[in-house]
Amino acid sequence: MGVTAKSACPLAPLSRIVSVNEGRGNWRKNWKRSTAWRIAICVFIQWRESTLILFQITLIEAEKAASCCPLFFAKSPETGRFGLGALFGFAAGEVLVEGANEANAAFLPCNIQRQGFFADGTDIVVDLAAPRFAPGGTIPLFNADGTPSDEMRLIQRAVGVMVQHTPPTQAFIEEMLRLRVIEPVDITLNFDDGAKVSLEGLYTISGDALNALADEDILGLFRKGWLQAALTIRGSLQQVAVLARRRNERLVGA
Repeated sequence: MGVTAKSACPLAPLSRIVSVNEGRGNWRKNWKRSTAWRIAICVFIQWRESTLILFQITLIEAEKAASCCPLFFAKSPETGRFGLGALFGFAAGEVLVEGANEANAAFLPCNIQRQGFFADGTDIVVDLAAPRFAPGGTIPLFNADGTPSDEMRLIQRAVGVMVQHTPPTQAFIEEMLRLRVIEPVDITLNFDDGAKVSLEGLYTISGDALNALADEDILGLFRKGWLQAALTIRGSLQQVAVLARRRNERLVGA
């Protein structure tokens, strides 16, 4: 990807946008890796008025994400369109995925990895007002010879994944809606501290509706790789109990 400054893709509200080429020599002191998860928690994709920590993902990330967290569909309050997200916690500031607080989770959404960086066509731009950038940072985005550092290459890859795989993800969701296999989630969790959490406003794949599809629809989904994706999303519901158990364990240890 290039690095020419242009108007940014509206993935999130922006304040000060520059290209990553502008002031290369200053990046070393402006970025702190250690803040990545804390900042990501503050700017998670909020599809509805809720404290659920739901991060937007693309379909290509679904299989790896389902290994450690439940996946859901949710509607954007701005557009009304469905998106695909990974649930990381049940309350604001809470991250229950194992290793996530140490940035060592089995799955790290590209939408977190690219925080502060945005795509504009084939270019990458950066929001210098993003909290991820702060005085005292020690991680360079460019090497002394001007080539991207390993950290910058990870960001380039994350932005590239989102740009490349967001349209196929939306196509998958539209097909699931056309086939009427998306259904609301009816899950209420009761915790040892008396808290009750209802997973309202979230949707999953209906196993019954999927099984009832005509053979030609099943075959079409299989050939596109979407049948496995649908089953993965449905199967990831078992991770809800895993996160709930981890939350109760933290309450006991508090």
